[in-house]
Amino acid sequence: MESTFKIWSTNRNLYLNFINTYSLEQLNKIPDGFSNNLIWNIGHVIVVQQGLVYKFSGLPMNVSDDLFDKYKNGSKPAKTTTDEEI
Repeated sequence: MESTFKIWSTNRNLYLNFINTYSLEQLNKIPDGFSNNLIWNIGHVIVVQQGLVYKFSGLPMNVSDDLFDKYKNGSKPAKTTTDEEI
């Protein structure tokens, strides 16, 4: 179980590094040929984990349903993500 938490912690620190390293414009840029951006991918990883661990186990998630819907499978960025949202 300890290795699972270490992987989770390492991944979250990597995502935080992306947020601290790249500008808001870079995080929101959708590269040609792609349907999403860096910030969408970070949000997606977070809500997928919440869905797998909590929602699909019948437990309350630690993210709002709105946030879950914004980054769930099949979604894509609908608008530019703001600093406040990040």
